[in-house]
Amino acid sequence: MIASYFRKILCTLTALFWLDRRKILAGFVTTFWAVQHIACAYGTDEPCHDCPDHSLYCTPTFNKENFSRKDYSECELALADSMEYIRACETPCKNTERTFSPAEDGSVVIQKVCADQKPDDCSYDTRQNKQAFIDSLVTQCSLDHMKSDSSLTGYHCLSGENVSVEEGEKRQKALDEWLEKRENR
Repeated sequence: MIASYFRKILCTLTALFWLDRRKILAGFVTTFWAVQHIACAYGTDEPCHDCPDHSLYCTPTFNKENFSRKDYSECELALADSMEYIRACETPCKNTERTFSPAEDGSVVIQKVCADQKPDDCSYDTRQNKQAFIDSLVTQCSLDHMKSDSSLTGYHCLSGENVSVEEGEKRQKALDEWLEKRENR
């Protein structure tokens, strides 16, 4: 707190030093603004006292092989479909077929063609849009059926640690409570 006042006094003295004597008010305002702008651009060394712990920010991790789709809600089905779409785009071709086609000179050309079904559009933008859709659904869906068929395997937190489903839900609840308290101030 004292450091904050000291910084403001120092900014004021710097503004007075840069002041153009002919245009006192305009010079004072613009130089004070310039010093504040520089201070805001480079930030402070003070830690955030009103921020939640990074370990509370967790996202669910899934085993896409375990999707049973049994009794899934519409939200969970859309989530599973989107994850499988991205997975289909990112997996390399596992099954190849040989095709034979005649060449112009009368010989036969042998080509290897991917026999796996890939989505039509696997562009970067499409995958990013699907990932954004998944991120929005994860916060909206209850994920109860995914948890019961073991396709929800845990949570990966911003702090870099992987935690269990129960611990991830506990941290998500703590983050929601913190955000609610902050809104009610």
